[in-house]
Amino acid sequence: MSDEQFDKGRAIRDQVMGKAYTDAAFASPSPLDQDVQRLLTEFGYGAIWARPGLPLKTRSLITVAVLAVLNRPDELRHHVRGALNLGLSETEVFEALIHILPYAGAPAMQGGLRVAKAAIQEAKKPSA
Repeated sequence: MSDEQFDKGRAIRDQVMGKAYTDAAFASPSPLDQDVQRLLTEFGYGAIWARPGLPLKTRSLITVAVLAVLNRPDELRHHVRGALNLGLSETEVFEALIHILPYAGAPAMQGGLRVAKAAIQEAKKPSA
């Protein structure tokens, strides 16, 4: 992978997750953590999110739905905040989660909605 792909991925990751979140992810002094963050940024965002076939908002909704189906509440919470960062509405996030009902079942949908509601409330709180 290249520095160019990392830089592209870093810009997208900052846009989606927020610069403060991304900076915090890279703040660990552990070489292993640094390596993992570089891989996530370079490959996940620089190679996958940067592909031209889908807009970032669509990729974000897909990510929210997949994380709900996989029952990954911590990552889902971050990506719901990312969806809001990209300008998606609460309704769009909720609709993406409701859409998984016939495919992944009620527990995945309901769990996803609980996490999304909490993340949205957290995002509405004023920063200290």
